[in-house]
Amino acid sequence: MLDLRHKTLTTVKTFLFFSTFFLLMTSCKKDKLTGDSKTLSGTWQWVKTSGEFSTLTPDNTGTTKTLEFIDKGKYEIKKDGKRLEDGRITYSEGSNSFGNYIKLKFLRNNLFSKKSEFPGQSLLQIIHTDTLYIGENIEWTHQPYHLYVRQK
Repeated sequence: MLDLRHKTLTTVKTFLFFSTFFLLMTSCKKDKLTGDSKTLSGTWQWVKTSGEFSTLTPDNTGTTKTLEFIDKGKYEIKKDGKRLEDGRITYSEGSNSFGNYIKLKFLRNNLFSKKSEFPGQSLLQIIHTDTLYIGENIEWTHQPYHLYVRQK
């Protein structure tokens, strides 16, 4: 009798665990791009990454990169035409002394892959709807940043 209760309790716990897990996975918030962030939609070509001591470009690295934002809050980064990273983004909009910005968090699908292109939170500033500055610091001072232009 005691063994039957134990099996029933274990079965109920297992069912509750998997039910909760399923609900969490299927009900995750998906940030649809709206407002100013809607201008992100599309494919962006990497121009350079500039830091305190060096600047990387497609010419001096021999690589090309694209960053694509998809309407449903998803992104994909390709290096030399091959998928390097993909996932979804969460964002909020704000402004500072440099103008309006979008604070992004890149949530990779494969957490066990190599280092993310944009670890943690990144700030993104859109210039004339065709240029993106992506940095790691809210005031952009002496911090590395990535420059992308809209692909035509």
